[in-house]
Amino acid sequence: MRFPRCVLPVIGITTLFAFCAHAQSTQAALKANAFALDISDTTLNKRLLEIFGPHRIIMMGEMHGTQEPARFVSYAVDQLLKAGKTINLGLEIPAVQMQDFTAAPSAKSLKQSAFFRTGFPDGRPGSAWFNLIDMYIGNKDVHLFFFDSDPDAGTIDYDKHMHAVVRNVMMQHAEATTVLLSGNIHNRLIPFSGGKTLACYLQQDTTLLTPAGVLSINHQFKFGAMENVTSEGFGIHKIEPAPTSFSEAVPFKMYFSTLDKNAGPYNAVFYTEEVTPSIAMTAR
Repeated sequence: MRFPRCVLPVIGITTLFAFCAHAQSTQAALKANAFALDISDTTLNKRLLEIFGPHRIIMMGEMHGTQEPARFVSYAVDQLLKAGKTINLGLEIPAVQMQDFTAAPSAKSLKQSAFFRTGFPDGRPGSAWFNLIDMYIGNKDVHLFFFDSDPDAGTIDYDKHMHAVVRNVMMQHAEATTVLLSGNIHNRLIPFSGGKTLACYLQQDTTLLTPAGVLSINHQFKFGAMENVTSEGFGIHKIEPAPTSFSEAVPFKMYFSTLDKNAGPYNAVFYTEEVTPSIAMTAR
């Protein structure tokens, strides 16, 4: 549930105080750090690159079935390439479902991969992720990899498995900046429901990190639609306008901002006023 202001149902005063303090901290960080973004602009974004610079790992978390996070990832990768970096680009996809593509990368083998041909009913195998992968096929400076566990393997701790895969890739390509796209639970810098997330494991892996640690980005929006699973089943679900600190603190329709690292589970935000659905490739 989103609360537009520090007005809540009757709850404990401590919880109320913490919520309001978090909202105020977020607003202060946005007013101090947010800057407008145009991801269609192909010129060098020095301000964004300065933020990226100290980090060896950049994580983008999304609500599955949306276009904007994958588009931001492609923008971020292009910016890093312009700055002379090489990239490990990882997506939350089971490697076993991408074996044919990995063996012979092409747009055809990508579309015929088990992941995009059969699809998870959660919004991931949509046009946004397909286009992101397709964009870097054959690019010698971008190492594509897939880090979700095999859904038939009976893995208990998915995030621990993901960490092992990401760690192995980073050890093999030690000079590269690693950019990851996943659901927004996996890139939380604090545990979720009592369990460590991928970001938690990475943040504690001192052999992989620069002193700056993980840059963990959350996507926020005000309204729109997405194609994913809710209690109503899989399909396109409309998001009604819901003002938050992210939509009201600064006037930009699209922006990027760092956040207070002690204020929540993410230390950066990518905001778009509208969110749009990523349509399943099986429907094409």
